Amino acid sequence: MKKLILLLLITQVVFSQGIFEGNIFYEQAEQTKQKSLFKAIVLSALLPGAGEIYLGERNWGYGFIAVDGAIWASAIAFRIKGDWTFEECRWFSARYAGASPEIEDKDFYRIVGLYPSREIYNLLLLQSGYGLEDLLPDSLDWTWRNESDQLRYYDLWTSSQRALRNFRIALGVAALNRVLSVINVVRIKRIGTSRTELRARLNSFDGEVGINLSLTFRF
Repeated sequence: MKKLILLLLITQVVFSQGIFEGNIFYEQAEQTKQKSLFKAIVLSALLPGAGEIYLGERNWGYGFIAVDGAIWASAIAFRIKGDWTFEECRWFSARYAGASPEIEDKDFYRIVGLYPSREIYNLLLLQSGYGLEDLLPDSLDWTWRNESDQLRYYDLWTSSQRALRNFRIALGVAALNRVLSVINVVRIKRIGTSRTELRARLNSFDGEVGINLSLTFRF
């Protein structure tokens, strides 16, 4: 209030018979208008929220950054769990089914969890009409000692695949978060350049000072 009174007094002295008109604030409109949309899009594509902060919308920006951090933390956790559980599958099958832990074919470990042994698997292939060239060689051998071990292994394998699937989903969500941030900065740039404007008009006439205020919304 004191600043406003001081402003009125200065205006009265300097513009004793004149009129002063100007914008008091634009709600970041002018700053947003001067910023580059291309730069905002690039920033949001690299780090969701960075484009919003660049345009002056910090609340939006911090929100997108927080969400992106949570997404990547989840993705890393899923990937670590998936890889660790898969290694556990490898050594579990080696210990309880005699499979070689050096085998790199991941589809092999899926088959190991579904069939009691290589012999039974190959027999089922022959019965289904497959040829000898489709059978698994001796180097890909395994035989489960009992059904309980096979079920424990299959639970490990499905847990590993579920974690790796969630990792891929998290990557997709991270990409989607970037798309949403880019769309948001375009929205901010389009409607934020002249969204809200407060104009003040000071009048001086015969020693009397008056002030007119107008609030304008543009979309």
